[in-house]
Amino acid sequence: MRDVRKVSLLGEGAVGKTALIQRFVYNTFTENYIQTIGARISKKSVVLDDCEVVLLIWDILGQRYHDALHEGHYSGTQGAMFVFDLTRRDTFEKLPSWIESLKKVVGDVPSIILANKSDLPNWMVRPEEIEEFSLKYNMPYYITSARTGSNVDEAFKRIASLLIGR
Repeated sequence: MRDVRKVSLLGEGAVGKTALIQRFVYNTFTENYIQTIGARISKKSVVLDDCEVVLLIWDILGQRYHDALHEGHYSGTQGAMFVFDLTRRDTFEKLPSWIESLKKVVGDVPSIILANKSDLPNWMVRPEEIEEFSLKYNMPYYITSARTGSNVDEAFKRIASLLIGR
């Protein structure tokens, strides 16, 4: 069986959405920050038991002053990954607005939280806070690093699994 699903990565600018996608799709990482303009779409298959899940991964720009653009890109989203930077507390505090803006367009969809840049020192968000947030919003979370690849494949496999109800 083959299943194609749209997954959107959402969060503030420079939290590592593009880097997470590059790590997952191409197993590469670059230090250079290039702001996403609009949305960039990547594709990768995940095989779960007897099912191939083709993820159409939408990397949506993170600047909030583009809210009208965001809503257009959200259409058809079947799963979401909400990303924040562990070293920038404001990116964590702004996650609820990302969650609500997506919900306004597509309702409740399977979602997970990615606490990114775990390879860097000086975390500004404690693991207990992430756990509490995860429980409040009923979303699993992963502490990830696009640089090292830590938990990146696991997170994308989890969203694929949630999308097909496993």
